[in-house]
Amino acid sequence: VGLFHGGQRAGSKGGDDSLADLITAINVGAGETLIDYNFCEFPPSSLSGMVHTDIDNDCVLDANERPIAGVTVELLDASGNVIATTLTDAEGRYEFTNLRPGTYSVREIQPAGYFDGGDPTGRAVGGAGALTQNGGLLGGQLDGGLDNVGGSTDNDQHSGIAIRPGQRHVDYNFCEIPPASLAGRVFQDGDVLQTPGGLAPADLRSVRDGKFTSDDKPIAGVTLELRNGINGDPIDASQALPGYYADGNIRVVTDANGNYEFLGLPPGNYAVYQIHPDSYADGLDTPGTTNGIAINPSDNVDQQIVRRLSQDPADDAIILIPLGAGQRSAENNFSEILVEKTPSIPPTPIPPNYLPPRGSTPTGGVPGLSTPQVGSPNMTIPVPSSVGGGGMRGYTWHLSVVNAGNPRGEVGANFGGAVVLQPAAFLSPQDWALAQMQTGQWTLVSDDAENGPKSKRFHFGMPGAIPISGDFNGDGLEEIGVFYQGRWFVDLNGNGRWDEEDLWAKLGGKDDLPVTGDWDGDGKDDIGTFGPEWSGDARAIAVEPGLPDPFNMRVARPKNFPPKPADAPDELRLLKRSAKGSPRADVIDHVFRYGTDGDIPVAGDWNGDGISTIGIFRNGKWHLDMDGDGQWSRADVIVYFGEPGDRPVVGDFNGDGIDEIGFFRAGQWTLDIDGDRELTAHDRVFQYGDAHDLPIVGDWDGDGVDEPGLYREVRQHGDHQARN
Repeated sequence: VGLFHGGQRAGSKGGDDSLADLITAINVGAGETLIDYNFCEFPPSSLSGMVHTDIDNDCVLDANERPIAGVTVELLDASGNVIATTLTDAEGRYEFTNLRPGTYSVREIQPAGYFDGGDPTGRAVGGAGALTQNGGLLGGQLDGGLDNVGGSTDNDQHSGIAIRPGQRHVDYNFCEIPPASLAGRVFQDGDVLQTPGGLAPADLRSVRDGKFTSDDKPIAGVTLELRNGINGDPIDASQALPGYYADGNIRVVTDANGNYEFLGLPPGNYAVYQIHPDSYADGLDTPGTTNGIAINPSDNVDQQIVRRLSQDPADDAIILIPLGAGQRSAENNFSEILVEKTPSIPPTPIPPNYLPPRGSTPTGGVPGLSTPQVGSPNMTIPVPSSVGGGGMRGYTWHLSVVNAGNPRGEVGANFGGAVVLQPAAFLSPQDWALAQMQTGQWTLVSDDAENGPKSKRFHFGMPGAIPISGDFNGDGLEEIGVFYQGRWFVDLNGNGRWDEEDLWAKLGGKDDLPVTGDWDGDGKDDIGTFGPEWSGDARAIAVEPGLPDPFNMRVARPKNFPPKPADAPDELRLLKRSAKGSPRADVIDHVFRYGTDGDIPVAGDWNGDGISTIGIFRNGKWHLDMDGDGQWSRADVIVYFGEPGDRPVVGDFNGDGIDEIGFFRAGQWTLDIDGDRELTAHDRVFQYGDAHDLPIVGDWDGDGVDEPGLYREVRQHGDHQARN
């Protein structure tokens, strides 16, 4: 009972075993003992699997995926005939039992509401024998382990499954891809806007924010088209799940609440084009919860991205919207404005012009004109507006190894504290105090894998200072600091405030721009400047060996030792670690002539060897010193990434040990996350900050990946503590 006929075999004296379950014609003589008249039976086999959703395309049931119940699964024999049908249970499982040995196929009826995913071939477990091609018994014993002879797969079908006696064929699974959706709204942003000419203002962001609030009005009946997010091609309804759209290109219309939604979408990169509603001027469009890029008239969208689009979006599109399987992208919003001409107002009568007596001075000063405060220049790093530098003095780099305040040990030219610190009039050598050190506001974001993004806020800076960052103490975390007219103030202990344990240095002047990097490969960042040439630079450059980068082939003096005083610039770098530390002065380690007036200096580990090398940025064009020799050579590269007015940013944004480039444009960050130094759809684009912020980059949490930060000048704060 419960077994299938396998065969029979005549024993020691022969006989007829040609009939199933019967052996005849056995001649038994007197006193004979006949043996091995055997009947063989096959134990039944089974075939099973599961149907489940697959979000990450690996066809493995993960915690965020679920089984699918009620799916029809058919069992077919070797001729393709359906011999059994079953439904998946609440756990998405199906099973065909009591199977004879043979060749089978199992087929799924595609469940509604899903895209077909992968169908991985299963495996056989155990077994009591092996079969010939026609089903006859060969005898022998399988090893009882895993037997990966599970046939082939096609869409929704596993075919050619050779089942042997007593085997359990498992994991013949069917994986389904849940559909994604993309939604948003169209609305009138604010009340009617009045302008003198009846046209929308050029700087729309100054009067509207593009965010939907309770005082905004939804716009019904607006048509929106779904398109390819990279090239802008229309998407046909056949690419979505059946039943959602009419034939042709996918379009939807906003409802009475201004809402629209595209359903039944496969994972991919999408764009939404809006058919502009009549009577409205274009407002600000906003990417949704999965990011994207809005094409707005007031925004400087990278033209390389726009040129890839097959149709001009005419400032009415959101592109590069990523959608994963089962993901929903919401709040992809289009705002519109109503504009009318400002009504004419009768002119106001001009009052008589009574002139004050000659020689008198108005006590209130000249209206609209204020006297700038001494020592408070604009904090913004200058962005060049022209190329050149002809007729001007040369520009040079001065790189100084500081090694957390002890460059190459404790030995250095020792000067009296008052002499060294005298140039910084606002720094007291006695109490290490700084006035106005709370006017620089830092906002640093780190991405915690378990708890999500975290934000820290510090107040560290002075009016007119330029923010800097670096791992100055080698602990794997970036510290903050500021550069002000040649003076460096580094938060060496990383507590977010200037105190007695921090680092002060003097390198450069008011016309210099700061740069930081690891010039000697010791795991600690150092300092440098780019600006007008110093006295003695020419003789230093003549014997400059370059940085100790393995790709630097220049041969002069050793690359990781300071120069002799006779071969160095006239000016020294001054340094003092902590209020109680001894001031010291050292020669400048490296002097390069690379770039000219108007270039913005950058530095990074461009090849992952642990040594930072220099570069320059101007109007979206980068020159990177790849080999660290400090001069333009064949090994160096030119990269086009950004536009005029952008601010360059550099960091290891993907954790591969090589620094990538990026740019900051009035709050929008674009990072070359894949490191190909080309602007592509793989790059990371996001909004963080605005035009009043300066970008800063650093590894704020020690995870090996650099994160963004912001710096801006604020009013004096009474609280001198770090704000977290």
